[in-house]
Amino acid sequence: MTYSQGVSVNSRGFVSTSELSRSIAPPQKQKSKLLIFGVVVFSMMGVAVDITICQIFFFAIAVVLFVFICLNFRYNKLEWPGRQKTWEASYLCKTCGNVFIPKM
Repeated sequence: MTYSQGVSVNSRGFVSTSELSRSIAPPQKQKSKLLIFGVVVFSMMGVAVDITICQIFFFAIAVVLFVFICLNFRYNKLEWPGRQKTWEASYLCKTCGNVFIPKM
């Protein structure tokens, strides 16, 4: 059984979305591909446009998208590994539905 974004898929291919599967899904890395594409597009639009106000607008959008890329990178390198390790160490009690980390 695999879990992703609250969707569980069993070996026969049946998909189930439930509150339980959402609560036990592994943490997801932040994706930056669309943001990188946006930075490239808005930067090129800023270069291609002759009007100064439009150039400033396009470059400002590119800078904002770049900041989001940096935040995603920071999350993926600093926060996500700890969350992933916590998720890997967690267990689900099938009786009560609690997720816990056993003390050893």
